[in-house]
Amino acid sequence: MSGEGKQAKITHKQREFARAVAMGQSKAQAYRVSHKAKPSKRTINSEPYKLASDPRIAREIEHYRLALEAEKHRNPVQLKAL
Repeated sequence: MSGEGKQAKITHKQREFARAVAMGQSKAQAYRVSHKAKPSKRTINSEPYKLASDPRIAREIEHYRLALEAEKHRNPVQLKAL
């Protein structure tokens, strides 16, 4: 085995960033909230976009978006049918 199929896990901050983006915050705002920092203009103009372009984080954002969309379609009648 050469480590194929193994992916590095994302950090708590990265997961929080993905959740915030999926919930509609801008990437810059999501970065500020998830990292609880006052980044410089240079950082805020680059880091959030680097994070969002990471395939692991992009996948996490998509997972959160799908979960949020599924949640919208749950209503009392559908839940009762379960």
